[in-house]
Amino acid sequence: MRRRVIGTWGCLVALLSLWCVAESAWESTGVLVLDISRSMQDNDPRNIRNDGEQTFIDFLNSVEGNHLGVVFFGAKARVMQPVTAIRRETLKSLKDSLPPIDSRAQRTEIGLGMAKGVEILEGRGGTRYLVVMSDGELDRSGRAAQRWSRDDELALRELRALYPKLRQENILVFTIALTEYSRKALAGGAEPQPNAPIQMTSGELLLKEIAESTNGKFYRILRQRDYLDAFLDIFLQVRPPTLYTLPRQADGRFYLNQFDAEAVVIGPRDMRLVTPRGQRF
Repeated sequence: MRRRVIGTWGCLVALLSLWCVAESAWESTGVLVLDISRSMQDNDPRNIRNDGEQTFIDFLNSVEGNHLGVVFFGAKARVMQPVTAIRRETLKSLKDSLPPIDSRAQRTEIGLGMAKGVEILEGRGGTRYLVVMSDGELDRSGRAAQRWSRDDELALRELRALYPKLRQENILVFTIALTEYSRKALAGGAEPQPNAPIQMTSGELLLKEIAESTNGKFYRILRQRDYLDAFLDIFLQVRPPTLYTLPRQADGRFYLNQFDAEAVVIGPRDMRLVTPRGQRF
C-alpha cells in the first residue's frame, strides 16, 4: 500500500511538472471586432465599445502572454490595431494609440468583421478568440430595418459559412449585445427583475447563434453590472490555467491571485492549510 501511495504522488508530481512547462509557454491572441454602423448611434450612444477596449486590455494586462488586435466593421472591415503583445511597459501607449469609434457606416457586415479577425489570427498559437460587440442588426442593403433583402440573405449565408472554419480551427467567438436594453441599463434606467423574461431582439438572437455555433459565449447587457461581468468572464475563459505545485514540505506555499475562484490542493489526509494571517483550515 505504501508503494502505491508513493507511486501515485510521484505520478502527480511528474504531471504537474509537465503542466508547469506548458503553462510557461502559454499565450492567447484575441481580436476585438467592433460594430461602427450607424445603428450603433442609437444602441451605444455612450460609446461603451471604447470603454470596453480599455477594460479588456486592463484584464489581459494582469497575466503575461496575452495579445490583442482590433477590427472595425460597417460596410467594410478594417484592422485598426494589429495584434499587439499586452505588456505593462507599453500599456499606456497601446491604449493611447486606439482609434476613436465613429458610428457612421451605412451598412452592417458582421461576417466581414469576423472574417477579418480570423485573418489576423492566422499563424498565431495558443488560445485564439474573437470578441464581437454589436447590436447584431445585419444589414448589407442599408435598409434592413425597413425591409429584408436578398443582399441581406446572402450576407447571412456568408456569415454562417464561417462557423465550420471557426470550429475546425478552435477559434472561440464571444458576442456582447449592445441594444436598447444595454443603452437603458448603462444610462442608469430601471433594471429588470432577476428572473423577469425579456424578449430577445433579432440582433441578439443572431449574436447568440454566432457564439453557440463557435463554442463561445453570448452576453446580454440588461443591468449595469452585466457589462463588466461580461469582460471579466471572457478573460476568465481565455486566461491560462492556474497551477499550484504539490507541497513537499511542512511549510510548502502556494499563491492565489485576485481572479481565482477556487483552488484544488492535493495532499495527505492530515494536511492543514494556514493563511498568511494565521487562519487554519
